[in-house]
Amino acid sequence: MKNPSTPSFGDRFEDRPSSLRSEEAWNRQLHAWFDGEVSDWEADEIRSQLLQDPSYRTKLAELRNLRQDLDLLQAEGPDAATLDRMSRRFEAGLAREVRSLTRGLQLWRRAAAVLLLLSLTLFAADRALLPGTVQANQKEEIDRLYLELLQQAETSPSSPESPTSWRPPGPGPDSQPAASTEPSSSRSGRLSEQR
Repeated sequence: MKNPSTPSFGDRFEDRPSSLRSEEAWNRQLHAWFDGEVSDWEADEIRSQLLQDPSYRTKLAELRNLRQDLDLLQAEGPDAATLDRMSRRFEAGLAREVRSLTRGLQLWRRAAAVLLLLSLTLFAADRALLPGTVQANQKEEIDRLYLELLQQAETSPSSPESPTSWRPPGPGPDSQPAASTEPSSSRSGRLSEQR
């Protein structure tokens, strides 16, 4: 049974279309039917319409002639042997491409593993094998050496230089004052008097 709310194709094209718009709609429907692009019930209605009107049959004959001409213009498709050769070459090329891609990925994986191993080795060596302080603190080292020299100068009376005249190496004689052997309490007292 047909749905009564939807007009059938035959109802729409009961009479031959007189206006250009209805003629275009009929041509579109006829071409769609000829190409197999309509539903079954529309195809049945178009067939019944074609059987009723001879002018529609001439239009259908023109379409058939066009299709035959088109078939003559089109080249023949490749034979089975050619298709088989093409598919084998395609599969071989695809297999080569997959193999080369797999080799490339394996190379990148190996390089990443080597870099990871190297970085982990360096990290472990930094944490476990190497000492915490590799270089001595220069300022503390200089101060320690300076105090040792002062103590040696105080204990040896036969030294040619007095401890007060000795100066550590520096940029110039005016940049650092001469070292004093006085106790720190008297030195701090003099500093407070100068202020």
